Amino acid sequence: MDLVRVWFPEVLNVDIIDDVIAVSEEIAYQTMKDISRNEGLLVGMSSRANVYAALQIAKEIGRGKTIVIILSGAVKLSLLSFTILT
Repeated sequence: MDLVRVWFPEVLNVDIIDDVIAVSEEIAYQTMKDISRNEGLLVGMSSRANVYAALQIAKEIGRGKTIVIILSGAVKLSLLSFTILT
C-alpha cells in the first residue's frame, strides 16, 4: 500500500485542512510495531500514519496540549504484514 500517493474523496473539503504530513510506508510500519509493543493495539495502515503524524505534532506543540485522532483501518492486513515482515 502506497501511503505517499495522495487521494482525496470528493466529499473532502480541502479548504479547511491546516496541514498534511506525508508518512512513508517504512515509517508507518515501524510505528505499527511501536504501537503494538507499547500500547497493545493492532491498527491498520492509515491508523499507523495517523499516530506517527500525531506524535510529530505533539513534539511541535509541546506538553499540556491535547491531540485527538481516530484509529480505523484494516487490522487483518496489519496482522498479515506484521507476520510476513517480522
